Amino acid sequence: MTTKKLNAPGTQRALPGAHDPFHRLLPLIILALAALLPYMNSIGNGFHWDDHHHILENPSIRNTSSIPRFFSDPSTFSRDPGIQMYRPLLMVTYALNHAAGGYQGWGYHLVNIGLHLLVTLLLHRLLLMLLPSPGGHGPAFAAAAVFAVHPINSQAVNYISSRSVLLAAALLLLGLVLSLASRGRGRRALVIPAAAVFFLALLSKSTAIVALPLLLALELLLPEAKPRLRDLALRFTGPLAAAAAYIWLSRSVLERSLGHPLRPLDIQLATQARVFWHYIRLVIAPYGFSVESGISPVSSPFSPAAVVSVAGILLFAAAVLLISRRLKSRQSIFFGLWVAITLAPTTIIPLNVVVNEHRFYLPLAGLLGLAASWLCAAPPRFFAPRARAVLAAVLVLLAASTAARNRDWRNEFTLWTAAAEKCPDSPLPQVNLGLAHLRQGDLLQAAARFDRALALDPLHFQAMVNRGVVYLRAREHAEAAVLFRDALSQDPSRVDVAINLALAQTGSGQAAAAVELLRPYADLWPSHPHLFHTLGAAQIKTGDTAEALHSFQRCVEIDPGNAKGWSGSGLALIRLGRVREAESAFRRAIQADPSHFEGWAYLGNTLFQEGEYQEAIAAYERARTIRPDDAKLNHNLALCYNKSRGTRSSEPRQTP
Repeated sequence: MTTKKLNAPGTQRALPGAHDPFHRLLPLIILALAALLPYMNSIGNGFHWDDHHHILENPSIRNTSSIPRFFSDPSTFSRDPGIQMYRPLLMVTYALNHAAGGYQGWGYHLVNIGLHLLVTLLLHRLLLMLLPSPGGHGPAFAAAAVFAVHPINSQAVNYISSRSVLLAAALLLLGLVLSLASRGRGRRALVIPAAAVFFLALLSKSTAIVALPLLLALELLLPEAKPRLRDLALRFTGPLAAAAAYIWLSRSVLERSLGHPLRPLDIQLATQARVFWHYIRLVIAPYGFSVESGISPVSSPFSPAAVVSVAGILLFAAAVLLISRRLKSRQSIFFGLWVAITLAPTTIIPLNVVVNEHRFYLPLAGLLGLAASWLCAAPPRFFAPRARAVLAAVLVLLAASTAARNRDWRNEFTLWTAAAEKCPDSPLPQVNLGLAHLRQGDLLQAAARFDRALALDPLHFQAMVNRGVVYLRAREHAEAAVLFRDALSQDPSRVDVAINLALAQTGSGQAAAAVELLRPYADLWPSHPHLFHTLGAAQIKTGDTAEALHSFQRCVEIDPGNAKGWSGSGLALIRLGRVREAESAFRRAIQADPSHFEGWAYLGNTLFQEGEYQEAIAAYERARTIRPDDAKLNHNLALCYNKSRGTRSSEPRQTP
């Protein structure tokens, strides 16, 4: 099989008018507009799903001084130390976003849209370098333009937590472009920045490891004219070293994720074969997009759906090979392999969510590259006027579909309501709608949604846990404990559920049981601040004040900005008679969180006991701005006013 000569950077045959700067820039301007315009209505969209624990409630991104920790501590990935991923470069972008504009959503969305623009332009550049010139210019432009506007990419762009996909894709494509450019005479030094870029891609998302097989496929299928062993070694040494460094840095996270697969490999492969055709359907017929697909793992690798899906993939691969051989296009084979390689990580490694549209972001680039290489190798001239009109119409329709899909991402309610309409029998949209209501403090609507989810699936883990949270907030501790206990029996490793069960037990007068429950988890999770705060609160209830102080101090040692940990420490110190130390702890609590009610209320109580009535009044008044109807607080404030006037009064009541 033969192939046309691979383009070398700077040696492409010029098209008519190519020396005119306007003609050189026009395709790039059009591509930029194609990548930007469909997403203009998404800039005002909000945060969704994992954005809450990953960004909004994650204290790690709120201070740029935490940036060095991102590279050494995977627990900074989420407010929940139990959710650990090693994506330090991604976390740096979130910290910079927060430093620039706090939690204003438009700033985060602008970065995502900018990354999508960058990916589009880099894909266009890569296609120009790989497809034979001059016939490849039109197909390269068409493929990049379709990629820019296709609505299957709307999840990757709209979902802020999908920034890892965009960032890794941009860096991976840049690394491939630099690696190809290093083939030019006098450009071998480019292998060094190429390797550095690949390493940064891995620091964004581990799936960027696909760069290694992609580079290998490039060398095998599209070698340079006169390859030299030394040059090949140079091009591979850097990426291999980058991969080794990344694996060493992230070894603890990789061991945990690979050591506990969610489902057997045969079930995983058969399921993802079915998912592949779901993605292909969305690409060819772009409608019915949803964050909940309704696809669940297959029951057996020999089920009819699995067998048909696997057979279809084998036929698809055979067709790609036969057509590519007939067209004598090795580029087509490379892009066919691109699709398989970039899907491989999520095909092999089982994840909680079976289908995610953002996982097809890079595979779509390969699929469009395959189509472009076929068009480039086909005899008819591609960019005839009629073909241009068809392309323009397709781009307009796809862009309109993307803009429509963006509206679903406006907020959590629009996103999950759309998902519930498309998959009415799935409990997941009901659970997430319940969470949206819960975040707004609407316990009745949240309970209704969680109950609906449990009616669809009585053993749904998230529905059970969150329904328990509603009971907990309503102070129905016995009902909450039942649900948390059932959920914990499903997955005893879930420390967050154990914490909730301990809170329910403490609230129902079973603090000793809560302490016994949490002690083993404290050994397993020595860096979980919320765990130690909950343990300390239970120990306070049992009267074990010294141990409670130790737990609270461990909490603030792990997270110095934990206001509840500081106020808990102060409460324990008060009970141990160490009033001055307690006052200092309460001041640390309100310094960490000026809206922390208990910190102000406890500080007022302490100052009252020390006879500092005016300062106590100021602390109580500040607490009253947070909870104006708190009866104990108002009682204590009245006592303090009386005392400051010389009127006899009783001791202040302790605020819980």
